[in-house]
Amino acid sequence: MVEFAMDSSLLQTEDEIIEWLNARGNGDPDENGISRDQLRENRRLTPRERLEELERCVSGLMRLQERITVNRHA
Repeated sequence: MVEFAMDSSLLQTEDEIIEWLNARGNGDPDENGISRDQLRENRRLTPRERLEELERCVSGLMRLQERITVNRHA
C-alpha cells in the first residue's frame, strides 16, 4: 500500500486528487468489488504497519476534506 502514497505537494486541486484516486483502480476485485490485491498487500504488513498505513490514510482524507472545504468557500 505504501507504493500508492499521495504526495500532497503534487496534488493541488480536487480534480487532481480524484484523478489520482481513480488511477489507483481496484485490481483483481472479488464478486463484492473488494480488491484482492489490496487485501494481499495488507496481509503482508505487520499489525503496527497496518495501523500506521491507516493513520496516513485518515490524515490524507482529513487534508482532502480541508482542501475541498477551502475550495468551495473560495
